[in-house]
Amino acid sequence: MGDPQYQCFSTPLIRNRSNLTIRQHDIRWILAVNFLSFMILFSYTYARADDSTMAVTESTLRVPYTGAPSGSLSFPLYKGQNFSYFSAGVGLEERTLTYPSYSLKLILVQDGGAYLSNVAMTVHQLDGPVSFDIPAAHVEGPWVFINIPTGTYVLKAMNSQQQLLEKQIDVVDDKQKVLYLRW
Repeated sequence: MGDPQYQCFSTPLIRNRSNLTIRQHDIRWILAVNFLSFMILFSYTYARADDSTMAVTESTLRVPYTGAPSGSLSFPLYKGQNFSYFSAGVGLEERTLTYPSYSLKLILVQDGGAYLSNVAMTVHQLDGPVSFDIPAAHVEGPWVFINIPTGTYVLKAMNSQQQLLEKQIDVVDDKQKVLYLRW
């Protein structure tokens, strides 16, 4: 092979501390690829930050309870840019509460009539920008209250046995739609 100084490339060679021989041309190429990779990752991250599915915050919803002992029950409330949701309905106390009037109430039921929880969902507005996922971990009870703007939506729900249901839903202002999802 001969002396590495006289290879067929016209760019001079550089030796670094590890005694690895690198051509200036190679360094420029490596820097360009790294810069382009960074820009692609940055633009993807920036675009996803504006997506309503990424901007979900968690707070607490307190619902007054008039039973003994009186007080309030707390539920995790998840909010995005154009939506909010929470899950409830576990136990008799939760089923007797008066909840805020959300535009959609889902009741998750197994074919035999038993209530379900831990159901993953995707909600996508056909004629608008609303699109978000509800992880199964956020569905702790059989009732899911979703507050979304007026429009037509496609709801996909998957239970723990990986059975998928798909429904088209029309949401109207000032009227709560109650939908039973039965597997």
